[in-house]
Amino acid sequence: MNRVTFVKLCRMVEIDGKLKASRYLQIDEQVAIFLYVLAHHVKNRVAKFQFRRSGETISKHFNNVLNVVIRLEKELFKKPEPISETSTDERWKWFKGCLGAIDGTHISVHVPEADKPRYRNQKGEITTNVLAACTPDMQFIYVLPGWEGSAADGRILRSAMLRENGLQVSKGNYYLVDVGYTNGEGFLASFRGQRYHLNTWLNGHRTEKAEEYFNMKHSAARNVIERMESQIHGDRGPGKNKKKWNDIEDEKLVEAMVDILNSGSHFKSDNGFKPEFFGAVETRLAVSLPNSGIKAKPHIESRIKTLKSDWSTVHKNAAKWRGKKFPHYWDLCLVFGKDRANGRDAQTTADVISEINNEQQEPDDYIPTYTHSKEDSSIQRKRKRRNSWDPLMNNLKDSTDIIGSKIDNATSTFNVVFGIERDREELRKKLNSEMKKVVGLTVRDCNKAVHMLSKNDELMVIFFTVEEEDKFEWVKDLLEDDV
Repeated sequence: MNRVTFVKLCRMVEIDGKLKASRYLQIDEQVAIFLYVLAHHVKNRVAKFQFRRSGETISKHFNNVLNVVIRLEKELFKKPEPISETSTDERWKWFKGCLGAIDGTHISVHVPEADKPRYRNQKGEITTNVLAACTPDMQFIYVLPGWEGSAADGRILRSAMLRENGLQVSKGNYYLVDVGYTNGEGFLASFRGQRYHLNTWLNGHRTEKAEEYFNMKHSAARNVIERMESQIHGDRGPGKNKKKWNDIEDEKLVEAMVDILNSGSHFKSDNGFKPEFFGAVETRLAVSLPNSGIKAKPHIESRIKTLKSDWSTVHKNAAKWRGKKFPHYWDLCLVFGKDRANGRDAQTTADVISEINNEQQEPDDYIPTYTHSKEDSSIQRKRKRRNSWDPLMNNLKDSTDIIGSKIDNATSTFNVVFGIERDREELRKKLNSEMKKVVGLTVRDCNKAVHMLSKNDELMVIFFTVEEEDKFEWVKDLLEDDV
């Protein structure tokens, strides 16, 4: 809400609603408290801290402004006017006598545990189903809040028409409704089983029959109620509910994920995490970060997706993180890494020998398929075992000796290389500070020299061996490609 709108609202509640300023609270502060609680869905103690008022004062003036706004129903709700015969509006000229559009929207609410089944909608969320009617120029005509999220749109519309002060539709006029409502006197719905949504036509598709053409015009006009719903749900759309996470919140989030996965619960799936995982993380964060307002969707789900993307980048393109700190890396390896090890191929020499014996040993009830003497069979088996056993053991021994010698050589080489690389890494850390000590170098020359030496280990080592009084000339020669 901008400042001009805020001033108009303050004047309306003061002049038309007869709201009075108290000794310590002016009209504008009372309205600000009312809007702050509604827009940000904060509790009394939060508003008390924000406005430096007592909880009783916050509650009292919030209810005063609320009662005044409710009494301003006739000023805030617009009287419907049908589309005239001479209308030139490209969206509405097809619907002569139409008063506007009607639809239901779901708004998240907090209810007692015993009432949650009644308020749980088809998506599993706890909401209230609010019926709203609006004019073609996006002005509210009628609003009926309070119905449970499990109630169907048609049932709520029927309730609105049967109330004493309910929705009235003058004879010969009608409202545009979607297929969730039935066609009847006063209400015009689209054709079922035909293409309807605007995106279908915006992508270049052409209407193929009269029903689709009607649906296209119907969708273009009824879109006015969809736009009003998007304004009510300010958290919809890309970036509308974006949250900036700080280091403490990231740390608590990673701790919660690790604790949950280590607890033995099977929250992991082949494509990531099961839906209930985010709810479990939200429960943990509600304890470790009270009053943070972090929700499973979209806050936790979006942040986990970002952390996984950054963690994956380290493996594919680590240059992005060069010189930067990547917190919680090893914890994220436990969270996002896939455990594919099964130990199936791990064997000791005793296991190999036992396996060979089992393969070579024939069963006692073995019946040969050819005729031979027992002596020949025994000789052949002994010869087979001896011929297969000796080469295998010899090859196994030779392979073990070769692998052992290779490991020793690799260990020695690694120690030497690692020692040299560690020394060079220490020089790289000191390079920038040492270069700044060279008297006479400009900042540009200093940065250029550091960049060149960091790519050439040999020149970097030589730089540290040059005397202090000669380093300036040495660097200048380096930059002029005279070295």
